[in-house]
Amino acid sequence: MGLHTADAVRAFRADVLFMSTTAVTNGRCYHTSPETVQVKRAMMERAAPAEQVRAVRAAGTEVMVVPARDQ
Repeated sequence: MGLHTADAVRAFRADVLFMSTTAVTNGRCYHTSPETVQVKRAMMERAAPAEQVRAVRAAGTEVMVVPARDQ
């Protein structure tokens, strides 16, 4: 995990991202490992863009998107 893994993830494109997290508080995901955060942010960057998410929602599927925040 870490920078090399995050770089490798950016070489791919995903239609959907299912992601785990250590904790969720007030709609924010938390991890204890900075390396894990790097990789998961890269995964979120490569997931479907907003217009595709809107199309999925319009078809009746509930989708929640929580953008990453720079620390």
